[in-house]
Amino acid sequence: MNRSRACAIGFFLLCNMLVPQVMARTLTVAECTEGGEFIRNAALARDSGIPRDFFVNKLIEDLIVILSFPPHLRWFVQDDSDETLLCEAV
Repeated sequence: MNRSRACAIGFFLLCNMLVPQVMARTLTVAECTEGGEFIRNAALARDSGIPRDFFVNKLIEDLIVILSFPPHLRWFVQDDSDETLLCEAV
């Protein structure tokens, strides 16, 4: 096989492996509502006097548990951008 054909095949395979990771996930209205409620409830808990360290540690514990499931079984925090959104909101 000539070099250009091998490069073309390699490039094609690389692009096909990256496409699923690049494609944006479409959120449903229910997911957006649930996410908003999660962030709202977290803010209410903080406003009720829960210490910041306790709150942040609880968030980290929750994320560890959620991320232990495959993405297709999660209702929330399905990818890194979801996790980043939650952590920045805290």
